[in-house]
Amino acid sequence: MEVFDGSVKWSVGTAWMVADGVAVTNRHVAEKFAALNDAGKPVFLTDFRDRDYQVTVDFAEEHGSKAEKELRVQEVLYMARAADGAADLALLKLAQEPGLPRPIPLLATNLEPGGWVAVVGYPQPDDRIPQEGREVEENYFGGIYGVKRLSARRD
Repeated sequence: MEVFDGSVKWSVGTAWMVADGVAVTNRHVAEKFAALNDAGKPVFLTDFRDRDYQVTVDFAEEHGSKAEKELRVQEVLYMARAADGAADLALLKLAQEPGLPRPIPLLATNLEPGGWVAVVGYPQPDDRIPQEGREVEENYFGGIYGVKRLSARRD
């Protein structure tokens, strides 16, 4: 996902389709471009000229590729309240544009022990790790941050 705040464009995280026209991301990612108003409704943050931040999801951007497939986030439908202990979750309505990906089907049954699971994320260096422990993080991510990553493992 990319955010334009009126002066700078930066990457903030990943999202994936969960329903027609609806993507999900983490609340901590959505907090980079949205907040809950006094009524508890999610709204876009605004720039210095009171214009909404512009947010896109790029479904083609991958490490080592120049391909792009940016789709505009029209609205933040839901953003969990961190203070409520709710899941780190936000739902985004995407503009109905050509090339809108289909939702990823979720597993309809319980995962069997020993089955494979995959997690897609957007790792950034973790400032909570003491300097002397950073080599593990560097080895795991190979010094490559700020791009989509897949981590698969047996559960």
